[in-house]
Amino acid sequence: MKLHKYLAFLLAILMLLTAVGCSSSSDAEETYPNRAITLITPYSAGGSTDIGARMIAAEMEEILGVSVAVVNTVGASGWIGWNDLLSADPDGYTIAHLNTPNVFSGYLDPQQGRDNTIEDFEPIFCYVNDLGAIAIRPDETRFTNLEELIAYAQENEVTTTSTGIFGDDHTAAVKMNAALGTNFLPVHNEGAGESLTAVMGGHVDVMFANVGDVLVPTEGGQVVTIGIMGEERSTLMPDVPTVEEVTGEQVLSSSARGITGMAGMDENAYNVLLECFQQIGENEEIKAQMEAQGLEYNPIYGDDYMDLLKQEEAGLIAISDLLGWS
Repeated sequence: MKLHKYLAFLLAILMLLTAVGCSSSSDAEETYPNRAITLITPYSAGGSTDIGARMIAAEMEEILGVSVAVVNTVGASGWIGWNDLLSADPDGYTIAHLNTPNVFSGYLDPQQGRDNTIEDFEPIFCYVNDLGAIAIRPDETRFTNLEELIAYAQENEVTTTSTGIFGDDHTAAVKMNAALGTNFLPVHNEGAGESLTAVMGGHVDVMFANVGDVLVPTEGGQVVTIGIMGEERSTLMPDVPTVEEVTGEQVLSSSARGITGMAGMDENAYNVLLECFQQIGENEEIKAQMEAQGLEYNPIYGDDYMDLLKQEEAGLIAISDLLGWS
């Protein structure tokens, strides 16, 4: 009799523990997030990617009620940070800033030896597609505008800044050389802040970057922006001509920037983050702050973001021969 009572007691304890465990699991799922979130930003501090990430992080904290730590993980053209993301727990507490085209070149370039694809990521929120821009020092005397730069570069080697290997700045130089017979030579660094310093110090001839990197330095007189690599002029720099206007050849460059998780991430966490980013995307104050920094705010989400990424990937594959990948 005592044995039966003892077994019944153990069974009751087991059922109680199971119920508590299920309840805790359910509560944890329903209360995401209940601790700090890490936002990996795989570029150095001070550039437009870092500035945008910190604006987004601040808004996330307001909406989600937890701290969001921006961690600058620099190296391998962004892939140090993206490897950290893809090796993290897919619980939604580690997400990352995603930049094109660097994410593609990190696995499309056979020399990198990666077997990743864009399918390894779970894109959530793209907030800007930043047009390519060309800037020079205010005291530059060899060339003072885009027409003079092109003519000079057709006869001489001209070094240009490039954030990472085969990023949008590097591919822009390759495209210019192919279309215009120029001799631009990309010099790689880890971020737009380094690019600006290199050009201002005369260590690199020309700054190939994005509107978000050059708008504020242009307004501050640190550089002079002389060209835009877009189909149309930037609405944020309407007085700066496009490459096509000056040369008759269309040379396009841009960097889509947003936030991603990893494939297979927790569905509830994804949905909470998506709703959070949708609120941020509709925030007119954030739009104004972004545009003041040179970031043309154009939010897209989820599947639409993935479609944009696949289109950009296809465009990079189309010029793989120019990049020496085929």
